[in-house]
Amino acid sequence: MSATILLDQAVARVRAQFTRAEVATVQPYAGEFSSAEIQHKSYNCPAIFLTVLGWQPADSDCRLTGKHAKKVHVVAFVAYKHAERNKRMAGAMLLAERLEIVMRQWEPMREAANANLPVTIAGLETGATCENLYSRALDTVGQALFQVDWHQCVKPAVPIEQLWDLLSVEIIDSTRGGVVPADAAATGIVPVVTEDVTFNSTT
Repeated sequence: MSATILLDQAVARVRAQFTRAEVATVQPYAGEFSSAEIQHKSYNCPAIFLTVLGWQPADSDCRLTGKHAKKVHVVAFVAYKHAERNKRMAGAMLLAERLEIVMRQWEPMREAANANLPVTIAGLETGATCENLYSRALDTVGQALFQVDWHQCVKPAVPIEQLWDLLSVEIIDSTRGGVVPADAAATGIVPVVTEDVTFNSTT
């Protein structure tokens, strides 16, 4: 739950630090982004997709320690498009390095906007690492893809039970069961399905 808030705040941080001309797309992504994902995802380049690949208990060397503190593995995938291979690689490298600086300079605990969050978020534990994810499939679509990853610690600022209540999602299904008449389309009668969804999120 606390990692969810960290991801939301990281996405907001990246979006705020780049103009839309510099980075057209900044979004969370549910998984690892790769050449196999491109055909299933519509987006404009340059693009940065952020995700959480997992976490572990924060150790004694982390900026946040204690019960329920997590060391979260955050990853950003930087996609850059250009007709020339070397130029798209150079563009992706430059953007990845700028992203690293943006995240390294982030000090969430000093930002007033984070004061009301139900969790405490620390800055990066160490500098980010970067990897070129080049493949022939990426080359074919004229894109370069770099992975930038880092670790940040996060700790609930409220009891775990209260944090769950703040982030829980309640879905009330008001669909009526039954069989749709075969002539429904002919008569112009279309079944209506409604969902009442409540998000108790602080972000």
